[in-house]
Amino acid sequence: MPENVLESSYVRARRASRVGAACMYALAVVLLAILVLTCLGTRPATAPVALLVGLLVRNVAAIAATVLLAEFLRKFGSEGSPFGSGQSLRLALAGALLLVHTLSDALFAPTTYAVSLVDAPIPVSVGSWSGIDPMTISLAVFFVCLGMVVRYGRALKEDSDSIV
Repeated sequence: MPENVLESSYVRARRASRVGAACMYALAVVLLAILVLTCLGTRPATAPVALLVGLLVRNVAAIAATVLLAEFLRKFGSEGSPFGSGQSLRLALAGALLLVHTLSDALFAPTTYAVSLVDAPIPVSVGSWSGIDPMTISLAVFFVCLGMVVRYGRALKEDSDSIV
């Protein structure tokens, strides 16, 4: 593979990683704001403890995983060796935190309430985690940038194969 193609692929991957890291940090701030606003809107005296614990576990895991993934992209965009042991550790921890995030939905499901009007119960499902999930957006950004990183890795492999 020609040197200029390899270099331009590397530059594009680094640029995409920097942009992706900035997006991921912004999404971590959005997740933190959601956590703070949810905690301010939750009345601890009336909310079940399990719901509060689940809320904290779920959101803190999402924030930490997003920051770890942003750090992965930032390190790739700024350092000469993008595939060091620290990078693989960041990915492993982020994966574990995403698992915690997902399992917390099953373990700490929001409470369902029933309202009775005129002697006939009308079930009302109340969930504290509805709407657009910023974690899904952060994963999409991460995987797009990871594709650029893989493309750079492929370019390196093709280059090393042409030398041998």
